[in-house]
Amino acid sequence: VTGTGPGTFETQDGFSVDTDTGRGVFIDNQTTDPVSFIDTFNSSIETTDTERGVVVYGDGDVSIFVSGQVYGNNLGVYGRSKGSGTVSITSTGAVRDDIGTAIYAYISDDGAGAGATLNINNAYGGYNGVAVYGYGAIAVTTDQGGTVRGDNAGIQVENAGNRYGTGQSIDITANGVVAGDTGNGIEAFNNADGSLSIEANGPVTGGTIGIYADNDGTGALSITTTGTVTGTAGDGIYANNSSNSTGDLTITANEVTGGTDGDAIYARNDGSGALSITATGTITALGTVT
Repeated sequence: VTGTGPGTFETQDGFSVDTDTGRGVFIDNQTTDPVSFIDTFNSSIETTDTERGVVVYGDGDVSIFVSGQVYGNNLGVYGRSKGSGTVSITSTGAVRDDIGTAIYAYISDDGAGAGATLNINNAYGGYNGVAVYGYGAIAVTTDQGGTVRGDNAGIQVENAGNRYGTGQSIDITANGVVAGDTGNGIEAFNNADGSLSIEANGPVTGGTIGIYADNDGTGALSITTTGTVTGTAGDGIYANNSSNSTGDLTITANEVTGGTDGDAIYARNDGSGALSITATGTITALGTVT
């Protein structure tokens, strides 16, 4: 299914796509007007080609809502703003991509870098489960009862830089299961003048590190976990606040386990703010303790 131009592309009851050639749904809007793809009928959208399940491009705001099963062999769901718009992706069903990333949002540096908002239920990727890259404020929320998993990382977010003003924060709230089989469960890189915040209310597991947070921006770094966090080979939680930061580095954790080559909690603060670590549960280091 291919569409062009701005507007809302909305499915009807009984809609489905099953193709072995090309993308499942592809919408390319080359104007700055908003464009949306909306499916509320639990539709199945699958491609067995080496292609993407649902793709929406725009020079303005880009919005995707999928409620059923989406399957791709390059990217499952891909939303990209090539101009000054935001990217919004909501998935209440299950998205799978056995080769690449299940759900990917890209915010180009061609415009004002307005940011991205993702709300995800279930996602599995042969590389990453969920990934966001670009400019502006980025927020990722996963559902309670859902699972986000990738062969590399479960959730990977990078704010590319402070190109369009201050307040370009990263906020990740994981309410369900998050797992990165060989890499990190949750990893976030902040290179902008905003804060970096990670809240994990469900179990987070990484084949290397459970939660990895690198703050090279000027804002604060905060990690809060109420579930279990496990780094199978490396640190349970790794947090780095660079000398650019004028904010605090704060970790409030429940149960954290570090692997044989890492620490349970590793925190380094080179910024001018305070460093605070509070543990309310059992902290286990199979390697060393820092």
